[in-house]
Amino acid sequence: MTNNMDRPFIRRTKQLALLFACLVSLAISVPAQSLGSMDKLSIDELKQLSEQGDTTAQRLLADRYDRGQGVPADSVEAAKWLRKAADKGDPAAQYVLGTFYDEGRGVQRDMVEAAAWYRKAADQGVLLAQFNLGDCYSRGEGV
Repeated sequence: MTNNMDRPFIRRTKQLALLFACLVSLAISVPAQSLGSMDKLSIDELKQLSEQGDTTAQRLLADRYDRGQGVPADSVEAAKWLRKAADKGDPAAQYVLGTFYDEGRGVQRDMVEAAAWYRKAADQGVLLAQFNLGDCYSRGEGV
């Protein structure tokens, strides 16, 4: 039997294993030339595309802000761009926005909001969102 102090470690280990499985699946199913073509764009180019409503650019811009890659790290700005993409139905943005609410990164921690975004992404087949939504149910948080 595990104690409560082991739960975050076990949860993170399960997430990493599931992420690995997803990445292997993605690598098999997505042509190489479609991976990362937008990742080479400058911050200014990403901002321009993001402001025009391109959800992939919005997600990449959010990631750059979150990691501080080419811009000062700013999780609030990252959450803003994720929200724009998530509101347009981008499943990856919905999942990541759920993690922001789950962790209180760039937004006030809100498990109800996290579970809602996980559900939207899970309904579109995002495995990690399905896992995290199940975890919300198992903990009785946000559902």
